Order: sequence, then structure tokens, then C-alpha cells
Amino acid sequence: MATEPAPALTVVPGPQMQKEIENTLDAPRGLALAIEELKKTRADAETELAQSLGKDLAAAALNADSAIEKHKAWKAKDEALATKIKTAEELRPIVNKRIDELKSRQPEALKAVLQRKIEQLEREADVEREQATLLKEQIEALKKLLSDLDKPGQPSAKAAK
Repeated sequence: MATEPAPALTVVPGPQMQKEIENTLDAPRGLALAIEELKKTRADAETELAQSLGKDLAAAALNADSAIEKHKAWKAKDEALATKIKTAEELRPIVNKRIDELKSRQPEALKAVLQRKIEQLEREADVEREQATLLKEQIEALKKLLSDLDKPGQPSAKAAK
């Protein structure tokens, strides 16, 4: 009588460990997004300062006190944003070190979470591809409709007005 091989056992981390691993794996992307958003906010703040000063100058002669106060406020905000960006960048190696610790101390649990995360991202990518396909089909249909309108014998947009 032949014996069947035992099914491979998979390690399923506990809910708390699983959540910690998921959050740790998501952290680098979260930091990258936060840094980009902070950089954008910082650039926007400088543009807003320039626009505000421009509006003031369009309405009246330079009010040095007002301009100085606006610059001080912008400078304080800029320095705070620069500090946040620097701190977020300094967190990257700490998160990467934690990932390395998980690799060495919890490799099976990390592997299980990684496999689930990959499956989830692949499903999300499939949905995105499907949406992109639908958008392309809609674009093509609209282009065809536009092309049909430009054909001789069709009432033109100018004639319809």
C-alpha cells in the first residue's frame, strides 16, 4: 500500500505578528509617499508666497512690514516641512533594518505575509489593467465618433451651431 506524502505545512503568523509584518512591509512605500507629498507642499508654499506678494504689489506699493511677515510665516513653514522630510528620510534605514530582522528572525512568517501581499497586489494590478482596457476602449469609441462627425456628408459641428 502506497502512502501519500504529507501535505506541506505552512506557517501562519498570529494576527498581531501578521499585522506588524504587513505594516513593516508597507512602511517604505508610505514613507516615500509622505516625502513626496511634503516636498510638493513645500514647493506649493513657496509658490503661494510669490503669488501673494505679487497680488499685494498689483494692488499697492510694497508694504515692507506685510511682506516681511509673510516671508517669516513662509520661512517657518518651510523649515518645519524640511525637518519632516529629513526625519522621514532618516526613518528609511530604520524600517529597512526591521525588515532585515524579520528576514533573519521570522523568515517563515515573513514569507507567508509576503505571499499574501503579492497575491493581493496582483489582484489589484489585474483590476487596474481591466480599468485601463475599459478606458482605452472608451477612448477608441469616442475617437471613432469624432471621426464619423468629420466625414463628408455628416453635419459638421460648425453647421450645428
